[in-house]
Amino acid sequence: MRKSLLIVSILLTSLQVYAQKDNFTFHNGENYKLAEFRFWNPNLNDNYKGILVLNPGFNGDGRKAVLDTVWQKFAIKHNFIMVASHFKGYKNSKGRPSYSNASKGSGEILLKSIKKYSKEISNKNINTLPLLLYGFSAGGQFNYEFASWKPEKVISFVVNKGGYYNTGVTSNQTQKVPGIFFIGEDDNYYRNNMILGIYSANRSQGANWTLITEKNTKHSPKKSKSLSISFFESILSQRLVNNELIAVNSENPLLGFTDKKTFKYLNEIEKTNFNRWGKLNFLTIWLPDQRFGKIWLESL
Repeated sequence: MRKSLLIVSILLTSLQVYAQKDNFTFHNGENYKLAEFRFWNPNLNDNYKGILVLNPGFNGDGRKAVLDTVWQKFAIKHNFIMVASHFKGYKNSKGRPSYSNASKGSGEILLKSIKKYSKEISNKNINTLPLLLYGFSAGGQFNYEFASWKPEKVISFVVNKGGYYNTGVTSNQTQKVPGIFFIGEDDNYYRNNMILGIYSANRSQGANWTLITEKNTKHSPKKSKSLSISFFESILSQRLVNNELIAVNSENPLLGFTDKKTFKYLNEIEKTNFNRWGKLNFLTIWLPDQRFGKIWLESL
């Protein structure tokens, strides 16, 4: 038994050393002072399915996240490349992460780093891979703005307790991209109100977005990583088919009801709950499948 554990430990350590690549560093962009990226890939084969992007909080150096064995396990299982970021904004940004507005330069530099990495490992197909976006605070803000800017590149994204957003009601194309939004029950009111505002405005138009309020949580990732992984697991089989990024089926979505602590498919809801425009009279939570629906119920 001890011998087996030692072999597994050695293999995992070897995998980390072999797969970790050099950083790519960029300076003085339009909305960032510094942008650094570290890549990791499972080295199973060249048939990568996508890229998992990990973005930390305000000005944080999140590059070590590529060595997180939980994320590595996810990447190995789905044959995903990982990239983790370190952004720094300009001092005159008044405490707000200027780089979170992805359309102003920081999003393009992420794509440029992916292109450079593709040359490092001689695989041009990496440039066409879709992205999974996970982040906390300013990292979640970047995710939302990136999905608003380049929805065609995003499999799914996470908004996680951030307080500043440049886009209110986003495009219909972005609303079709599955997203999960996290609020900390005890976080600052302005963060919670901002997230609730953009969630409600877009969800009322049919956005494929889930909302979870983490109880007894201030400004902290808490369980958002494990919950996001569960959410991604439910999304991937629906979004990636034969290496093609497809839209999720929204004709009969599974909807969560926070007050009643239940979920139903759209065709199971009584017609009296719809207004004359054919829309529901109340806000619901979009859920990707029944498996994640049960996880969502447990969070209430």
